Amino acid sequence: MTRDLLFEKIKECYQSLHSERITSYAGSQDIDPASIKLAIVVQAMIQSEISGIAFSVNPISKDENEIMVEAGFGLGEYVVAGIITPDKYLFDKESKKLKSKKINYQTYSLTRSSNENVKTEIPLVRRNAQKLPSKYFDLLVGNIVAIEQHYDQPMDIEWASAGGDVYITQARPITTLNNA
Repeated sequence: MTRDLLFEKIKECYQSLHSERITSYAGSQDIDPASIKLAIVVQAMIQSEISGIAFSVNPISKDENEIMVEAGFGLGEYVVAGIITPDKYLFDKESKKLKSKKINYQTYSLTRSSNENVKTEIPLVRRNAQKLPSKYFDLLVGNIVAIEQHYDQPMDIEWASAGGDVYITQARPITTLNNA
């Protein structure tokens, strides 16, 4: 993205504060539109080789002593949207040790190519491979525990790995644990 295009997009974001949608919503909530604040964060996109989601509490069994991590090759959109069946890893929260893993077949991934995301075939020899290397277990699980402790509640976390590093890209409370 060129600098001029970036600045144009930033201006569009600020101008959106005066859109009919925002004005209407503010009015329906008895909010003065002039009091609404906006921050625009510009950051580099991680060209993840592996990505996924993690839950600081097992969302299926609701076991508070288990961490569930899901992983797939490529950008995280296919994992988050359920387009692929990711690998599943269960960890004991206290010991941070792997309790079980289920490796799933992955035929394609989403990758970034110049200015667009593209569906990319995974080579046959990698389709049954474990997505999350064991060398990332301690770092990722340690971060998940720390995030849960920081927010003092169970968390749903998106993560990505590129160039040998692991990045936390988003964290939010798990909202489905109390649903029967």
